[in-house]
Amino acid sequence: MAVSTAASISGISIEQMLLRIWSSTNDLIQIRLPDQAILNETIALSGARNLLSNTGEILKSAASTEILGQRRIAKAPKEALFFRDSCRMGHTFQGSFGFRIHVPLPDAWQEGFFAHTEEPPFERRVVDRINRSLMTFTQAVEDRNISPIVNSLSDGASSRLCEDFVKLLEGTPTGRLDFGIVRSGRSENFPVQTSHYSFSTGGNTLDLLTEAAERLSEVETPIQVSFHANVFLLQSQTRQIGEQIVAEERKIRLEAIDLDEVGSSIWATPENDDYWKAVEAHTHGRSLKVTGTLVRRRGRWHLSNISAFELD
Repeated sequence: MAVSTAASISGISIEQMLLRIWSSTNDLIQIRLPDQAILNETIALSGARNLLSNTGEILKSAASTEILGQRRIAKAPKEALFFRDSCRMGHTFQGSFGFRIHVPLPDAWQEGFFAHTEEPPFERRVVDRINRSLMTFTQAVEDRNISPIVNSLSDGASSRLCEDFVKLLEGTPTGRLDFGIVRSGRSENFPVQTSHYSFSTGGNTLDLLTEAAERLSEVETPIQVSFHANVFLLQSQTRQIGEQIVAEERKIRLEAIDLDEVGSSIWATPENDDYWKAVEAHTHGRSLKVTGTLVRRRGRWHLSNISAFELD
């Protein structure tokens, strides 16, 4: 009621008034699905999981890029994980579906407590980097050229950020997402700033962003890891020679439990004995303890040189 009254007095909508209130202490990242993805104000659970998971990865990647300033990032620093986990999720309004990520700004970042030339706090710089990345993505798609992305690392996207954005679009139910960036205003001299973007998986969007990620990440540093994981998927390709069925390649997809710095999804091609351990773990709901080398190829983590593969 109080918000409605304040909006009426100010001559603006309730949503605009709430946006003004929220953005007084937070920068906002808005993600909205198109209407055709919505049925009775709901979306598929798989689509919701993709939105939340990959948005979190984008926040982590943007923070990592801001901290390290590298074209390719093998491991996210702890500060990037802390930044992601400090953000909060807010809802949108009836008639739309999506959410807002609230990026809290430090208390000192207030009217009268900073100079015009002062460097913005880390949280604002990450939001600005996401905003500039979306700008270069838009320009690259319009120009059908990856140059705007690969030539703007100093203030734009890294390979990981491109990859995470591709995953977000690929998992969207309708293949399109609308984005809004709202940067907090602290006074009349520093008003609220908003930017809007829309992306589709149609045309050459995904191909361009994937090409840009590969160009930025031509080489990734392998990581030696030891972690616990659940078996998410089992794949076995076979062929028949006479009456004999021969297994050519067996792959598994692991969901890491305690390897947050690189994300949870990891692919592996284990030896025969290890593959059957994975089958047993998957069948009985048990986890595995795994040791090996992680290498990132074409946006996926692959486990090689497996030295330990045991049931927990």
